[in-house]
Amino acid sequence: MSKRLIDKSCEHMFPANVGVNQAVNQPISSKEMRVVCYYTNWSVYRPGAAKFSPQNINPYLCTHLVYAFGGFTKENTLKPFDKYQDIEKGLRIYFLKVLVIGGYAKFTGLKTYNKNLKTLLAIGGWNEGSTRFSPMVANSERRKALVKNAVKFLRQNHFDGLDLDWEYPAFRDGGKSRDRDNYAHFVQELREEFDRESEKTGRPRLLLTMAVPAGIEYVNKGYDIPKLTKYLDWMNILSYDYHSAFEPAVNHHAPLYSLEEDNEYNYDAELTIFPSINESGFL
Repeated sequence: MSKRLIDKSCEHMFPANVGVNQAVNQPISSKEMRVVCYYTNWSVYRPGAAKFSPQNINPYLCTHLVYAFGGFTKENTLKPFDKYQDIEKGLRIYFLKVLVIGGYAKFTGLKTYNKNLKTLLAIGGWNEGSTRFSPMVANSERRKALVKNAVKFLRQNHFDGLDLDWEYPAFRDGGKSRDRDNYAHFVQELREEFDRESEKTGRPRLLLTMAVPAGIEYVNKGYDIPKLTKYLDWMNILSYDYHSAFEPAVNHHAPLYSLEEDNEYNYDAELTIFPSINESGFL
């Protein structure tokens, strides 16, 4: 199981100031350890030194890079949230051929530096909520269509897998109690199609991962952990936001330990992460 390395209030790769040509020269073997890093496409719009683009990512820092975020349409196809930035920006005509050097291409192109690097596309995110996900997973025909189209989209854009980031099934606007079971069906169907495509083409199987909250209430109502673990390659635990802007003092958003002093904002990681894991039977 890997741990997400970004804070959504920061919205950048961690660490953000490591460039492609800096410090780390040797790739990390994915057999030794898994380091999953998320890159958010809107970081390119920051002004000045805060701007962060795929070219700023050290391709040897992480074993797996996740591009956040994509989405899906009413026609059950994957789509970029920012088509101009993700695909269209940088289109060139060269000897009557269209060369695509948008965000997707720059991101997956990092694999030319590190042959062991894997890149995934995340779909969903906080802003997406449940309004699109819930009705899609509730309809078997829509699930089937999206599963087929997902493989095509990922291969066309040279991604090595898909990261599901529904925040959160059975919660927020549009969420339904049946989301838990429907989400598990969707994951099973994705994995089975990824397996079939790999067997048919001989290509490495597309990876399938999921971002899962640390809070036990979210886990119990929205995630069929025993079934999900059969089909996912791993889960990325959203172990942050223990402290935020509603508090009167500044505290670390993802502490390993509770605060030394007792107060109403003293949240210990053990209160959420370990119950989520142990009660689910994941470990």
